[in-house]
Amino acid sequence: MRLISCDVENFGCLSNFHMDFNEGCNIVHHENGWGKSTLAGFLRIMFYGFENSGKRDDYENERRRYVPWQGGVYGGKITFEAGDKKYCFSRTFGNKEIDDTFYIRDLDTNLETNDFDSNIGIELFNLDSGSFLRSIFISQNDCETRITDGINAKLGNVAENTDDVNNYEKVDAKFKDMLNKMSPRRTTGSINRLKNDITQLEIELNLLPQKEASIKENQELLDKTRNTIAESYAEIEKIKEQIDGINARIKLNQEQRNMFRLTETEEAELNRLSEKFAIEMPEEEILMGLKENWIIRLGKIESLKSSKIYLANEENAFLNRPIKKPPFIPMWIASAVVLILSIVTLVIPAVKGVIGIIGIVVAIALFVTGLLLKNKKVEPEAEPLGITMLRNEIEATEKAIFETEEKVKKYIVRFGYDYNVETVSFDLEKISRDVAKFKELTEKHSNSKKHNDSDYVNQKNLVSSLEVKKGAIQNQCDKLHSNINQYKLNISRLEDEYDSIFEKQELLFEMKKQYEKDIKKYELINKTKDILGEAKIAFSQKFMKPITEGFNKYRSIIAEIDSTVYIIDAKGEISIEDKGTNHDKKFMSTGYRDLIGICIRMALVDAMFKEEKPFLIFDDPFINMDENKIKGGADFIQNISKEYQVVYFTCHDSRII
Repeated sequence: MRLISCDVENFGCLSNFHMDFNEGCNIVHHENGWGKSTLAGFLRIMFYGFENSGKRDDYENERRRYVPWQGGVYGGKITFEAGDKKYCFSRTFGNKEIDDTFYIRDLDTNLETNDFDSNIGIELFNLDSGSFLRSIFISQNDCETRITDGINAKLGNVAENTDDVNNYEKVDAKFKDMLNKMSPRRTTGSINRLKNDITQLEIELNLLPQKEASIKENQELLDKTRNTIAESYAEIEKIKEQIDGINARIKLNQEQRNMFRLTETEEAELNRLSEKFAIEMPEEEILMGLKENWIIRLGKIESLKSSKIYLANEENAFLNRPIKKPPFIPMWIASAVVLILSIVTLVIPAVKGVIGIIGIVVAIALFVTGLLLKNKKVEPEAEPLGITMLRNEIEATEKAIFETEEKVKKYIVRFGYDYNVETVSFDLEKISRDVAKFKELTEKHSNSKKHNDSDYVNQKNLVSSLEVKKGAIQNQCDKLHSNINQYKLNISRLEDEYDSIFEKQELLFEMKKQYEKDIKKYELINKTKDILGEAKIAFSQKFMKPITEGFNKYRSIIAEIDSTVYIIDAKGEISIEDKGTNHDKKFMSTGYRDLIGICIRMALVDAMFKEEKPFLIFDDPFINMDENKIKGGADFIQNISKEYQVVYFTCHDSRII
């Protein structure tokens, strides 16, 4: 079987790449970063698909690792020859395996063929992907190998007949997993856990008397706590009654304090009035008298105004009265008239003589009076008495008004008030109000002293202390309630535990039976695993000789034969014998381990492929070897290229074949 060509559409850093393969050795020599390992990976993945597709790490997950850098179709095609036929198959890859495509055609007919399907690597080489990576495909820093189930099956040529050998590792791993899970010596082993459960159950069953005692103890504590709480609540009620009584007194005291307490304005007013009345207090009777006198004064003023007007009018009338002298001539005329009338009266008989005589007498009197008046000196007329009396009355009124004003003024000024004749009534009223206010505030202040702050504070402090006491008792009750809940939970838990433990007696019996059964099963699986391992070793023993011969052959090509004795066991593991003691290969240098790995891989390939030889992929496997062994590596590649088609990748001129 050989490769003819490959075409990479897009794969990692490779794009539109084509390569033809010759029989024998095909060298891919490029600098680091060109994509040699990517091309090697492409050849493997085209036959087997991706490894670790379920991994989250983008490097471990090959599907993500080789996503084309430049985008485009993810995949390519390979042309190869198997038997006497040539094929060309192509693969494209998506984000998931379900999105992948596979197509193969027979180059002789150019028709799609069913000779192979997407598992083409397994069908061509009769090896799974892991076995392919441990034999045909050799990469740098991963030259070591081990004999897998697939390699064992291929060695025995039974891969197509039975899955027994192919599945040995799975079965052995399953047996090992079962034994680990059941192990009586492992903490996590089911038998060990069952044994611990049995022991624990036996311990629990021995605890039944203790559980009973604990239930009884918790019940007694529960009853005692309930009694304590009842007593505490009774005490709290008493304290509440005390607090309510004190609060009622505080409320009453507060109302009285609020009733009698002076405001800032009232205090200022009381201070002002106290200063005014510090020496003397106005007497209400005097104020009332002054008010009445002032009102009388106002009436007198109004009356005085009228009297003055009347007096002025009377005086004016008296001063402007007419003064007349009785004229003398008219008196003579009147006397003559009277005399004539008297004579006539006497002459006329019808008139009595007495009347005439009277008329003559009157006439003579008038004449004499007129004569006297004519010669008499006229004296000034005296002022009427009414005017004089009115004037005296006015003067007395004015004096009384003045005296009233002086008395009121003196009184107002004496108490620090401003005197103004226009506002005297208001001032007197203000003094009365101030007196009343002073008495009211003084009384209120006196009453407020009876309900002082110290009593209020004392009562408040007493309430606070009772509240603290009540709170302390309530907190204690809360804690006791918590204890009650805990006791209830304890009792419930203990009863459940008691019932559960009591019911576990039957379970203990069943668990002991199961323990015996599991021990027998464990011993049987262990014995079966040992027998299966012995059978595998027996199966592998018949291939030990050809593998050992192949290993020595290839080792002699790469490195000179020395005195070192290499021992290959039936599992394909290599150790070194030195002075009668075996040493694991891990004690060798990296270069020696790579050499051993390459040699044993080729020995396995020789043993597995007796007829048609596969192509081999070497991805710079000599990178850790020294100069002498690299030369031996070149001889090794040339030697195997005579039988195998080799694709050899390297980046350094010293490792070019």
